[in-house]
Amino acid sequence: MKKMFIFIFILIIILVGGLYGLLFTPFGNSLLKPIIEAKINEKLPQKITLQTFKLSPKSLDLLIKVDKDSKIEAKGDYSLFKQTFNINYLVDVRNLSKIAPLIGIKLKGPFKTKGVVKGDKEQLNIIGVSDIAKSDTKYSLILKDFKPKNAKVSIKSARLSRLLYMLSQPIYADALIDVDANFDDLEDINDIKGSVKTLVKNGKTFPKVLYKEFNLTNANIGFSANSNTNILNSIAKTKLNIDSTVAKISVKKATYNIEKNIFISDYTLYVPNLDKLYFATKKHLRGDIKVVGDVKKDKDLLVNAHSDTLGGKVDAKLLNNNFSGKINGIRFTKLTDMLIYPKIFESSMNANINYNLLTKKGTISARLLDGRILPNRFSFLLNQMAHFDITKEIYKVTKVDSKINNKVLTSNLDMESRLTHISSKDALLDMNRNFVDAKLQVDIINKPVYVKIKGDINKPKITLDVKSMIKEKAKQKIKEKLEKKIPSKFKEPVKQLLNLF
Repeated sequence: MKKMFIFIFILIIILVGGLYGLLFTPFGNSLLKPIIEAKINEKLPQKITLQTFKLSPKSLDLLIKVDKDSKIEAKGDYSLFKQTFNINYLVDVRNLSKIAPLIGIKLKGPFKTKGVVKGDKEQLNIIGVSDIAKSDTKYSLILKDFKPKNAKVSIKSARLSRLLYMLSQPIYADALIDVDANFDDLEDINDIKGSVKTLVKNGKTFPKVLYKEFNLTNANIGFSANSNTNILNSIAKTKLNIDSTVAKISVKKATYNIEKNIFISDYTLYVPNLDKLYFATKKHLRGDIKVVGDVKKDKDLLVNAHSDTLGGKVDAKLLNNNFSGKINGIRFTKLTDMLIYPKIFESSMNANINYNLLTKKGTISARLLDGRILPNRFSFLLNQMAHFDITKEIYKVTKVDSKINNKVLTSNLDMESRLTHISSKDALLDMNRNFVDAKLQVDIINKPVYVKIKGDINKPKITLDVKSMIKEKAKQKIKEKLEKKIPSKFKEPVKQLLNLF
């Protein structure tokens, strides 16, 4: 029995010695190096080279070459028995696109970070710096039992243009970005705690890129922003302010449920000068507007909006690509003033709008109440030719029903007063070309006058069908003559005959 124990003890010594010689000697390292390299490459889509592999009981020296310009280094001291570490590391990638297969994300540009891994199993600290996006970045990560516990990140003056380039996105803007982030309880995704403060300053857009990518004309915009986010139980709550040369946006409470991937937010949008939206609307506008609303994004996107504007109220809803709006009590003259169209009609207006953002098609059903035609070229010509002042008429309800096809409106009009009735079918308003083409039938005390409106919306050519008016006048004169000349028994047949013309 004693000899057996001696044999087992000698065998253990031989095995440990062999393992030591295999793992921790230059000869053993040289044997393991190609094996480890091959095993790593079995798992990776892109081949790497294990250029340096030196492992001793107390130290590590590792150099991995991803390509000729990219490397990963780790060098320092450690203890397997005490599980303590003091290792410096360096990740230096000259072009992220070359290692995209390794990380599974389409990235571009350089990336460099270095730091130290120091501590033991109970608490391991990773402290490093980086120049990502030309920033001054510092970060730290605390691991307990080799599991993430706390993290801090400080990013100063990161360039937005470099981030967009790194993410393979069009470089449509630049700005300086500061971020201070602190996270606790990282090991439990359902109980993350933390805070993130973000400051964006000196922002500016690049109009040529915005035009190329999004068809936005001369979108030269300066901007800045700041936000504060607090995270508790994996629910992030954010306050946000965006200030730009075009608009101001404020968010008092945005909530994002990280676990359920649900986003809910309020917002207030103020545009002090609507004409500065020309890059998007392709239409000059006048005045300002304030919009308040809320946003919800889960499986669908829902945006609600409300504005007290133009003397009335506007409520709108966007559900994915379907837009619907309800207008109540706005003043029509204020609407035409905002659109920089001639003021031709005064009334209170209600309307319902439905529109699909993808097809660019929709409908408008409008009702204009207690309307009055304002003095304009149309009323002037009508007064000249028909000796009738249409501006004195009150139109209790004016109906306008329109179909929208990519900013081209085809409309039917119907309006009636005590002495007149005005109607039009398939009147065309092309907002892309700022062009109008409409034919109106104006019945004045049951006598029709035909009006044609065509040309630039701001200065259309208005013509009256003079022939029909002359014919009516001629018929009236003939009737007056016949009243005097024709015997009574022939008057009625002659009147019937004249009505055929």
